[in-house]
Amino acid sequence: IADYAFNGCSSFTSITIPGSVTSMSHGAFYGCSGLTAVCIPESVTSFGKYVFKNCTNLAGVCYEGSNVPEFGESMFDGDEGLNYVCVPATYMGESWGSKDVMKSGHQVTIEPATATCTEPGLSEGSHCSYCGKVLVAQEVIPASHTYSHTVVDPTCTEVGYTTHTCSVCEFTYNSDTIDAKGHKADSVEFENIVPATCTAVGSKDSVVFCSVCEVELSREEKEITALGHSYSATVVAPTCTEIGYTTHTCSVCEYTYNSDTIAAPGHSYSTAVIAPTCTAVGYTTHTCSVCEHAYNSDTVAANGHTEVTDAAVPATCTAAGKTEGKHCSVCNAVLVAQKDVAVLGHEFKDYIYNNDATTTADGTETATCTRGCGATDTRPAAGTKLEETPEKGTAVAESATNAVTIYAHHNTIVVENATDEISVYNAMGTLICRDATPCVRTEINVNAPGVYIVKTGNSTKRLVIQ
Repeated sequence: IADYAFNGCSSFTSITIPGSVTSMSHGAFYGCSGLTAVCIPESVTSFGKYVFKNCTNLAGVCYEGSNVPEFGESMFDGDEGLNYVCVPATYMGESWGSKDVMKSGHQVTIEPATATCTEPGLSEGSHCSYCGKVLVAQEVIPASHTYSHTVVDPTCTEVGYTTHTCSVCEFTYNSDTIDAKGHKADSVEFENIVPATCTAVGSKDSVVFCSVCEVELSREEKEITALGHSYSATVVAPTCTEIGYTTHTCSVCEYTYNSDTIAAPGHSYSTAVIAPTCTAVGYTTHTCSVCEHAYNSDTVAANGHTEVTDAAVPATCTAAGKTEGKHCSVCNAVLVAQKDVAVLGHEFKDYIYNNDATTTADGTETATCTRGCGATDTRPAAGTKLEETPEKGTAVAESATNAVTIYAHHNTIVVENATDEISVYNAMGTLICRDATPCVRTEINVNAPGVYIVKTGNSTKRLVIQ
């Protein structure tokens, strides 16, 4: 849209920009005082200066793009009535133009339908109450009923028909009448059944129902003949003390009676001699081989224990011991239980120095267990660490210039800002490394812990590598 294209068009009240527009130049709608709402498509990506300046009645703007467009200055100067700028939920910016009145999404307001079943009118529509954009346009629709149809099938006694009902005003009428079908009497069932027993008759109601609507059409009481007893026989054999017989039981009502009695034969005993033990008496057992009835006779006194001594086991430095005990040599019963004696543990005294101290660690001392088991214990000998030997021909005193830095880092000697040759000696004064190349930083790895002396130019440093 060109510069000042609609400048001063006060008759505009709202406008929708087509999707072919990509930019609005300076003052495109300058002074459109009658303009109340504007809808801008996402195709518009840039705005010039004063695009909506002095649109004094502009209340809402709808922008359908997600990316933030380029804004010219003073877009809304004099538009004090602008309360809302509606953007999609996906809009990337936090404000729109110079206005901090941005709303994410439209505020939908429904315009209800006005058409009825008997009067023409408008369909339902909606608009945004923020920016004024029409979301669903209302359309003119004619008057008419909106019928739904319900088919009511005929029953045995009632006619069938189709009901037509308007879903809007609920006006209704029926059509397509179908005659009632009449009952179909071909379903017979039995009710109120009183079962017959072995000795008494029973009864039941024979009922005829309509197989379609299940209405009862007739009922007749009928007799059920008594069943009579149905016996099964069980033979109960005689025992040593009880008679035998045959039991006859009805499988229906459980009525029972006995017949064919057989006399009890009496017990048939066998004997077993049980010898006495250390703690239990002996006796003779008499047991019936048929029913296992038993009784005892001929009691013999218990023998008593035969005592044997269990020797004590002395405890040692590494093994537990036991106290003296007793048991029976016949039945192995414990008469006096042996008790555990705790392990004595080693006893170390009079440690002897092993003469193995170095300049970096104390030496050790060793003692032998006084209980005679031969075990030994070695521990550090505190205060036996040897003094370090200084570098041969060189004082141990340290010196360094302000420029040179020498320090230890783990098993590495680091020299920084050296301009002269670097020499590294061990504690005995033996040269172990020399670097003739001056550099800003030099790292020298050593293979073993100990005391090292580093020299470069006028700087000397004594380091301890752990």
